[in-house]
Amino acid sequence: MPSWKYFFQREGTLKVENYLGRYPMARLFTGEKECRFDDVLRLLQRHQWGLRESEVAEILQWHRRTVNNYLRDLQAQKRVHKEGRLWFLDE
Repeated sequence: MPSWKYFFQREGTLKVENYLGRYPMARLFTGEKECRFDDVLRLLQRHQWGLRESEVAEILQWHRRTVNNYLRDLQAQKRVHKEGRLWFLDE
């Protein structure tokens, strides 16, 4: 299991590196997650007949697993729902 080093740069921002000192972990800026939620919601609003997870990923150019995580979070907030393989915006 890799050991992670956490340290602050001069600017005070958190930087994370793996045991080799390469491949910094992805971090979202403040408010970026909410913007991504909005991107998914606007996309589903434009496609009233629903979209598959893979279609959302292709349109937004995100990894399918990332789209899945955002859709599940939105589903828990009762902002979207799934029927079969299609995702829809809740109104």
